[in-house]
Amino acid sequence: MNAVLYMNTRCHFCQESTPFYREITDAQRSRRAGVSLSVLSAESPEVMREYLTKKQIVVDGVYKLSSPVPALTGTPTWLIIDAGGIVRQAFIGKLNGSKEKELLKIVQAGTT
Repeated sequence: MNAVLYMNTRCHFCQESTPFYREITDAQRSRRAGVSLSVLSAESPEVMREYLTKKQIVVDGVYKLSSPVPALTGTPTWLIIDAGGIVRQAFIGKLNGSKEKELLKIVQAGTT
């Protein structure tokens, strides 16, 4: 399973969610439940990696979105993607407490 975060460094909702993103990455690293964490952005991978390092957010990959994707209209957006490449769930915008818990549970379990 893959958890993909679509974000950018200037998004204030992304910045406000930094503690939660660290919690997600910590859970993924400690559980190693077969979940890959990646960040997708319109910004260059170098800029995004620098931002993530500064914020102590550790992910498996950082990728540049080279062309617009109609389904990705705002940041932040989390996509839960199965091994077949099918988006199983999407979490859009700054998440409230219950949505954060739901996403954290998925990452910890490694299944949707």
